[in-house]
Amino acid sequence: MYFYKKFIIVIFFCNLVAEETQNYWSTFYDYSAVSIDGDTIRMEKYKDKKILLVNVASNCGYTPQYKDLQKLHENYGKELAILGFPSN
Repeated sequence: MYFYKKFIIVIFFCNLVAEETQNYWSTFYDYSAVSIDGDTIRMEKYKDKKILLVNVASNCGYTPQYKDLQKLHENYGKELAILGFPSN
């Protein structure tokens, strides 16, 4: 009987700790970023869209991809958000 009481107490505290650690999880939508204009943009703004994150740089060999990204935006802008984050 004593063993079962200890076992139940241990399980209780394990569940308590597990509930506390769940509060530390965050999702993409919990984050924010600063726009090129200095405004804070919360990612929850894009919750109803598919998101494409793009690493961008103005002095890089991949700048021709901007034309293709613009086409994606023109074709799928209502359901797709293309978010560019600079690396330079």
